[in-house]
Amino acid sequence: MIRARKLLFVLTDGGRAHFVEYHAATTSFVRLTQIDQHHQIEEARAAHPGEDATRAVKESFMAKVAAQTLVVANHGGFSEVVLAAPTRLIGELKRQLAGKIEILETIGKDLTKEPEHDLAKWFKAALCEVAPE
Repeated sequence: MIRARKLLFVLTDGGRAHFVEYHAATTSFVRLTQIDQHHQIEEARAAHPGEDATRAVKESFMAKVAAQTLVVANHGGFSEVVLAAPTRLIGELKRQLAGKIEILETIGKDLTKEPEHDLAKWFKAALCEVAPE
């Protein structure tokens, strides 16, 4: 039998992150908090045209997302996380979280603009691990 888990879903791109919880009783996702720092990417792009400038900002943002993930997980009693981020960033996020919290699943896709009511289709495997409330 699969044991019940309290999962935190972290949806991020290079400048925005949503921390989301799934409520099994209502079969809905609820956004707990978010970080939005897209303005830093635009500033870096304007100051230093080219991918290298924005890449450094995005990788730095992954460190902030990892730190906030641990805060939200600790405060909310989450035992594991499910990560969704563009493929080029997910490795950095996983590295930042390694050994600090269990990562149940990763999806190499930007889901930050996906409405909460449409997230279930992306997380079918992870949702099988969530017990009804």
